Amino acid sequence: MFRSLRNLIMPAVAASLCAIGAMPSIGQVPDAFGVCTPRSQRGERTIGCFIIAEQKLGRIEPNRVFWHVTRFDTPAAATAAKITASVAGTVLDAFGATWLLTISGSAWRSKAGRQVAVIGPLPISAGVDYAALYMEASMTPGMKYPVA
Repeated sequence: MFRSLRNLIMPAVAASLCAIGAMPSIGQVPDAFGVCTPRSQRGERTIGCFIIAEQKLGRIEPNRVFWHVTRFDTPAAATAAKITASVAGTVLDAFGATWLLTISGSAWRSKAGRQVAVIGPLPISAGVDYAALYMEASMTPGMKYPVA
C-alpha cells in the first residue's frame, strides 16, 4: 500500500495559501476547514481543499529527498519540461497557473520554468511505497485544518 506524502505536503500548501487577516475574538471558534474532496466535486465552491492529482512514486531511497515546485507560463511548456526531465513529475493547473511538481534530490532542477520552492528534506522510510497527493486549498482568515 502507498504511504501518502499528503501529510508532508498539506502543511506547506496550507501555509503558503493562508491569507493574513485579523484573528477571531476570544470566545469565537474559527470555522473548520473540512475534508479534501476531488476537484471534480468542487462545484461553485471557492473555499476548501480539492484533490487535483496523485502520483505513485513507489519506493524512494531514504536519502535527502525534496519536493520541487516549478511554475510555467503554459501547460504545453510544463509538459515539455516533464517529458525531458530526468525524474517523473506531475503537471497540473492550480490558482491560475501551471505547475510541474517533482520529488527528487535537492540539486534537481527543471530545464525550464521558474522554480518557486524546494521543500524538504522529506522524511522517507526504507522499503515503503509512496504516493504524492497534490491538492489545491483555499482558506479564509481564522479557518483551521487538522494536520494529521
